[in-house]
Amino acid sequence: MAVTTPPYAGDALAEGTVDATRLIAGGRYDVLSDQLETLLGRPPRTMRWSLQNNTRLRELAAVPSP
Repeated sequence: MAVTTPPYAGDALAEGTVDATRLIAGGRYDVLSDQLETLLGRPPRTMRWSLQNNTRLRELAAVPSP
């Protein structure tokens, strides 16, 4: 079964990215911890790795805005 992407998915991804950027710039995520590594059982990957290797994100980023 093919998964269809709603036409607004690109906008939602963009809004989420903007929100995260604002929170990071505002110091909201300035605390480091090892919680993610503990949960994963391995060191976390980088954001760059995630963006380069996540097919779904690339598909959403390619969807034109309505």
